[in-house]
Amino acid sequence: MNLMESKIQKILQENRAEFIDSLRLSGIDVNRGGWSADAVDQNAQAGALSLIQFVSQENISDRCRDTFLRTIAGNLDGEERTFVMAWIYAAYEWAGRFPPYAIIQHMIDPMIFSEYYISLQKYLYMYPQGYFMRTTNIV
Repeated sequence: MNLMESKIQKILQENRAEFIDSLRLSGIDVNRGGWSADAVDQNAQAGALSLIQFVSQENISDRCRDTFLRTIAGNLDGEERTFVMAWIYAAYEWAGRFPPYAIIQHMIDPMIFSEYYISLQKYLYMYPQGYFMRTTNIV
């Protein structure tokens, strides 16, 4: 485990109760193991939109934005998904932005995280086809 992954694990431990409460408010009950696929999917759609907005800042080129989003989507289904989430966190931190807690909070439960990253990946792959240009801001 590298330094970034260690840091994200520490953040998950320190904020576990808050993340559980936050997820419960969005229809995901970690303690009871109850949630709908729709609740996870809606969170993933909001997470994807948050990432898109993050990399759509004025000083970020289209090429860098597309590479960032493609890199995230392309590595979420492999062994690197924890590293990818740590990388997302580090990018926000480096830019001086509020940490992406709404994205990483899903990591506190392996089942939720598995469903979440599949949906997040789906929405990130939909971005180049213009999907988010037809949706409202849900973040």
